[in-house]
Amino acid sequence: MNNIEMEKARAWIVAARTRFDTALAEAQKAVDAQLWLSGAVWAQVAADLAFNRHPGIFVSSELEGLLGEIARHLPSSCSSASHVNNPKPSVKGKPRILHVATNTYGTGGHTRLIERFAGNSSENYEHFLVTTAQRGPLPERLRRAFCTAGNNWLDLSTPGSDLLSRGMTLRGMSREIADVIFLHIHPFDVVPAVAFGIPGGPPVVILNHADHLFWVGASIADVVADIRLAGQQLTLNRRQIPTTKILPIPLADGRETVSIQERLAARERLGIDSDAIVLLTIATPYKYTPLGEYNFFTTITDILMHHQNTILLACGPDNSGVWKEASELVNGRIRAFGGQSNLADFHAAADIYLDPFPFASLTSLLETSLYAVPAVGMANQASPIFTDGSIIAGDGWTHASTNEEYTALVGELITDSEIRIAQGKRLMEQTVARHLLPEWGKYLNDLLGALPSTHAVRTLEARSQAIDGNDLFLASMNQLNSGRHSLNTALRKHGGCFPVKERLRLLLKGLFGVDGIKPLPLSTYAGKEMYS
Repeated sequence: MNNIEMEKARAWIVAARTRFDTALAEAQKAVDAQLWLSGAVWAQVAADLAFNRHPGIFVSSELEGLLGEIARHLPSSCSSASHVNNPKPSVKGKPRILHVATNTYGTGGHTRLIERFAGNSSENYEHFLVTTAQRGPLPERLRRAFCTAGNNWLDLSTPGSDLLSRGMTLRGMSREIADVIFLHIHPFDVVPAVAFGIPGGPPVVILNHADHLFWVGASIADVVADIRLAGQQLTLNRRQIPTTKILPIPLADGRETVSIQERLAARERLGIDSDAIVLLTIATPYKYTPLGEYNFFTTITDILMHHQNTILLACGPDNSGVWKEASELVNGRIRAFGGQSNLADFHAAADIYLDPFPFASLTSLLETSLYAVPAVGMANQASPIFTDGSIIAGDGWTHASTNEEYTALVGELITDSEIRIAQGKRLMEQTVARHLLPEWGKYLNDLLGALPSTHAVRTLEARSQAIDGNDLFLASMNQLNSGRHSLNTALRKHGGCFPVKERLRLLLKGLFGVDGIKPLPLSTYAGKEMYS
């Protein structure tokens, strides 16, 4: 990033912090007036703002303190596990893990992580799943993982429930059916902080799947399960959480030896020549957004222009905008397929995996590596949290430091089949050694061994920290991808959680217009909250 870009990022952080502080002040006012539900909703609005527009902090001691005060004022008699629909009877000797998620999805690494966690440890642990705000049915994969032998899933967002009643139910049921709690929640979800903001009950683990973002819950984490080393550094240095263990992203044992016939058949179905060199990349579109010296599109078009028998397949982005323009520059040799629920043909057809940049996609890389496909990524020296693959560090995973080095590494793999095959094999071996059973189970056992016997709550210190490369890079990414996310936007998402009196007060005060947007009609907030 040049000086102008850094100054823009700093200005963005200042503006984002102002919005966060505005919502935080409203939460404080509500708590001071003992309006506990309004305080919890305002806390969620503040967390949503910080999650979408980086305010230069990864944790807020003030926000955590407010949620702790709300948690201490919940009624002492909480709803119990009777809310669970026919929970499976406990198996003697099997510890019970309660997984808590906000919302689960049909595609994406977040939901797959929960599914594979349960699948990889089902022989030694019982698993229950609670969602705090599920939209739509539970994805079929999760249904199979949790509900095959019993209906071990509960959604707390039933009609008439609010954030506090959900927290009460979660607190009560956790003390009846769980030995350990794993939180897989969205960064802004305050329900677990309300539920577990008092000591006692089973220990709480936060699975840090959003390690590069602000999130709520640092005060209730007995242990943080970090998926990579760069995330662990933020846990220790920026979130004030001293107890962290590495728990690599779990994968199912899907290692494949693709025969020549299967490879040719996959290519035929995708309309690819049998002798082409196939590059593959898989990620949500925003991860490719050009930033500063990082421009995936100019780099890949340069590679394809120098290697005429090479094509790029992209899963996630569709064939429009910059993807279509880049493809036209190389005579259609970039093919964007949009979101794909079944990647088997793409994995089978691929010769080389290209991790997206400036924002890497670790889960996609790991899944592709099980097919012994070599990978190349771009290292971000100023902000390693966006490109770190340190859990699979070794000579099978190749990071480039510059566009020129990246182009050279990919070119070598394109032109030398022996290097390509050898590197793909090494990467697969490294992935298997950390992310599959039995080795993954050792990481889990090590983490569980570090847990206290009962849950404790931590008081965070109010600290000011200098802005670093992670802050500046995240703010720049926000500018490009979340530029329109304002206080008004956050209120649109969570306004339905407020009591009716608070909704009316906000409209009368005109608070929905603080970002220059006209107040929304009250009908906008009818029904349940609008999580994204």
